[in-house]
Amino acid sequence: MQKGNFSVISKGKHKNKKIPMPPPVKNHFSITPNKVKEAIFQIFDNNIHNVDNSLFVDLFAGSGQIGFEAVSRGFAGCIFFDISGDRQKNLKNWSRLNLLSDMNKCFFEKKDGVREFPKILGNTEDYLQKHGELQWIKHIAIFADPPYGLKYKQLLILEILIDLMLNVETGTSFSYTILIQTNADDLGKSGFSELESGDKRITHRRIFRKFAYGRHRLLLFGF
Repeated sequence: MQKGNFSVISKGKHKNKKIPMPPPVKNHFSITPNKVKEAIFQIFDNNIHNVDNSLFVDLFAGSGQIGFEAVSRGFAGCIFFDISGDRQKNLKNWSRLNLLSDMNKCFFEKKDGVREFPKILGNTEDYLQKHGELQWIKHIAIFADPPYGLKYKQLLILEILIDLMLNVETGTSFSYTILIQTNADDLGKSGFSELESGDKRITHRRIFRKFAYGRHRLLLFGF
């Protein structure tokens, strides 16, 4: 649910807490509609055996509305990536004031999610070792909602993420559920608009599904 320039956590331990939206980028507020947010977590629930044994990674945290929702719903922890120092400061301040004992589940990284994505997939163990309390994690849930207004165009980010998704080698001791949010226009313009589960670029270890909610598209990968 969104009211004014706030997003509201819809379920879990921190239900009904308001998350302020950051200033718009090029007059665009990056707010995920409640219907789409519910679909995102329903998809994760349907594809993850135990969320309380899974690490959530938000590649483009922004306001933190998806990452904080994940913490509220019981994920073991969440890494928030955002290249903006101001947004990272806002995320930390909000978690300190609102999450209380769950603040230790939040890890804030002032880094570019596009650059960090292949590192997470290819060096998952190293990432977990940076946060000692997460070394027992064996499942990683990654969410990517490419933002507007960065040095990359949103369409380019989408194509980079999907290409990495299909080609990066991963550690065999971890499992992954990855959800990319985009829109019908960008998906249609990308080189992956006709991507289907039988595509030769998808190995037998990977699942792939597409979900449509109005103009929003959710692309699910798992392996």
